[in-house]
Amino acid sequence: MTQVTQFLYGRADAWPLAGPKFLHNQLTESLRIFHIFVCHNIDPTSHRTDFKESRAQFLYHLASGHRIDLGEHIFHFIVDLASQYASDRSPMFLCLISALCLADGVPLLPYEEPESPEPPITKRTLGNPVARRAADNPAPLPAAETDRLLRQIFTQLSDQGRVLNSIQRTQLAMQRTVDHMRIEIDSLKESNNTLRGGQRTINFTYDDVNHRMLQFAQRLDDIYTVVSQPSAPSTPHHGSIPDDPSDHP
Repeated sequence: MTQVTQFLYGRADAWPLAGPKFLHNQLTESLRIFHIFVCHNIDPTSHRTDFKESRAQFLYHLASGHRIDLGEHIFHFIVDLASQYASDRSPMFLCLISALCLADGVPLLPYEEPESPEPPITKRTLGNPVARRAADNPAPLPAAETDRLLRQIFTQLSDQGRVLNSIQRTQLAMQRTVDHMRIEIDSLKESNNTLRGGQRTINFTYDDVNHRMLQFAQRLDDIYTVVSQPSAPSTPHHGSIPDDPSDHP
């Protein structure tokens, strides 16, 4: 297939193919024309954009002048066509097959009538590829239209650039605001920690004062208890002067 592909495409690096099939538009110019003849007169088919290896080998043998057993090729074509379900392809060389059948004495069926063959190649056959190429490669625009489109594109790009700059400035301002808020949050956290430390100090001082007041109250209770107890009668000491009875009534 390397030799066949190089012959059909006219390039040394044509094999292996880029896809599963051969492409009509990749053939050389002369082989594209020959392929149109083959598709309309020799091997009828309405699909020419791509084809399989069997058709590529057939094109190669016909175009390169190699001998080919045309009868065997037609036979295999008819067998392949008969094995397909609801195929719309036509047998190749219809006129030749009909003439051979008539020459061999094969009778026509009652409903078979001779038909005048349609022209295999018409003006539309050659004009369609030209129209497709023109559609794929449109004519260049006039200079004035090109300038207008360029100015329109430049204006759109300028507007988009201004919008982009505005968005970038907004993003920068938002980033600064976020950074400032982070600083404020850190400051609030530090102040909160300081307040918590002061609160712990106040709580400790308050507990110490309460403890001291409880101790002071306990001492007052002790003093009050001692003061409120009754005193015992005094016993005269030896050698002391007794009271004068006259002092008592």
